[in-house]
Parts: sequence; structure tokens; C-alpha cells
Amino acid sequence: MAALANRPGGFNRVSIRRILAALETTDLPANEKLLLILLADHADDETGKCWPSQNYIASRSGLARSTINRTIKRLEGKSLIQMAEIARTLIS
Repeated sequence: MAALANRPGGFNRVSIRRILAALETTDLPANEKLLLILLADHADDETGKCWPSQNYIASRSGLARSTINRTIKRLEGKSLIQMAEIARTLIS
């Protein structure tokens, strides 16, 4: 578990339960399954919430951001994930 404590970007929460559920999902194309696993890797075990950036997902998955956006929409359409808007504040 020491490897999980030193994850890049300071993300220390991981949901093994959610990763296993994603791995057991057999009726998904590879891109959808990969993104579901990466999102589960960032999910809080209790709430399921996660906030990885698209750039981070792109670097981990090797997928283009346009592919990530399409895949996220498909996962949301299948009710496997739920998207939420986050407020971004610019500091000048």
C-alpha cells in the first residue's frame, strides 16, 4: 500500500471496490472500460466522487481528449457515471 500513498498529483484516495466492479463489467468496449477503471482509481471509496483532469486521464490512458469526452458521454448515457459541473474561480 505504500505505492498508493505516493501517487502522482497527490491523489491518495482510491476505491479498490469500485476498480474491481469496473473490471468485472464485461459488456463495455475497451475505451469505456479503461476510462471507468481510471475514474474508479480516483474515486473516494465512500462517496464515489472523483475529479481527475482530462489531461491526467489522457496521459494515463493514451487517449485523445476528444475520445475521452465521447467516452465519458457514453458512460454517462449508460448510467455508469454521473457528471457534475464544478465551479472554477480565476485568481488574479
